Amino acid sequence: MKKSIFLALFFIASANADHKPPHYAYDAVSGRHSVFVEKVEANPNFQEIEKSEKDNSEVSRLMDDLLSGFFSKSLAGVVIDKNKIIYEKYKKGDVNNPYPAWSITKSVTSLMVGYALCEGYIKDLDDKAQNYVEELKGTLWGEARISHILKMKSGAPRQGLVDGGDYQTPNSAELSMLTGRENIIDMFHRHNKLNGKGAPDLTWVYNTFDTLALGLIIESATKRKFVDYYKETVWRDVKFEHPTYWFLDSRKTPITHSHFHLSLRDAARMGVYMVKLLNETSNLCLKNYVQKAIQPHILVRQVEGNNEMLGYGYQFWIEVSHGDIVRMSGHQGQEIMFNPKNGRVVAIFSAYNSAREKIYKSDGILKWLSSD
Repeated sequence: MKKSIFLALFFIASANADHKPPHYAYDAVSGRHSVFVEKVEANPNFQEIEKSEKDNSEVSRLMDDLLSGFFSKSLAGVVIDKNKIIYEKYKKGDVNNPYPAWSITKSVTSLMVGYALCEGYIKDLDDKAQNYVEELKGTLWGEARISHILKMKSGAPRQGLVDGGDYQTPNSAELSMLTGRENIIDMFHRHNKLNGKGAPDLTWVYNTFDTLALGLIIESATKRKFVDYYKETVWRDVKFEHPTYWFLDSRKTPITHSHFHLSLRDAARMGVYMVKLLNETSNLCLKNYVQKAIQPHILVRQVEGNNEMLGYGYQFWIEVSHGDIVRMSGHQGQEIMFNPKNGRVVAIFSAYNSAREKIYKSDGILKWLSSD
């Protein structure tokens, strides 16, 4: 597939901003964020991640450096190599703490699209979204193909964290959904009027509404509640050790672009599972989907004035200038990074995007992740 190149700030500036949502708490399920929260208990079939008996001084140095210097804004980090924990540190919270994943959630939602496709609920990724979701008919998202939406190419101008969609403005879409004032369908129709006309597949725009559309497609295609299907797929197969949480709108529909919560070790498990899928032999369909999902279908410039490029796949980021490391990323510095080739995984939780600055140091953790 021909790659399109767009000049943009990494994560499109405000999707990456160091703003602080109301009542931000690393204890994400304190009940202060959302009116409705659905808890999914730990998977009783989870397997303990073995801790390595050997210290890795290089990784400890890199991660200590990464987690330092952010004052109170870095929260925790873990590193897995050869399926063993070689580094784990908590500055806030502990092994049981559920952290906000923010836009890591987009990658989880994408994986669930893969399950729905491989289980026959979604017939073709080139189907239009409105073939599955009646409520999206007449909107830009309804006219877009599922493959367009996966790549953030629905044709809708950006209505994510800006222009009524941020976390602080009183009438924002984000707060309206979290507080139960409006549901996700209300948001689509309100923002469809704001957006005007668009053409799918022409322009890449980081748009959280695209991921919300994917969540609706999953529910409609599978004829299951989103969280129930999550239990039947991702929860079942990743085998989370701790409870996970989804924030819901007033219809009890999960807000699938950012409001998922999990522990640090379970974030690492997610990365380990992604690597496993890429070496899968029993489910070739899901393996093929994931392979396509982590291809850089779009290239964006990482930093203005820097020639290094960052790829975007099906709701996954790809470090094309750093050994094709795959990233599931949240806007405040949350990261699940994994190397499909050597199986290394790094998971980080932070409260501010500043945590990313040290990832890109010439001798930083990305270099270790991409090394043999």
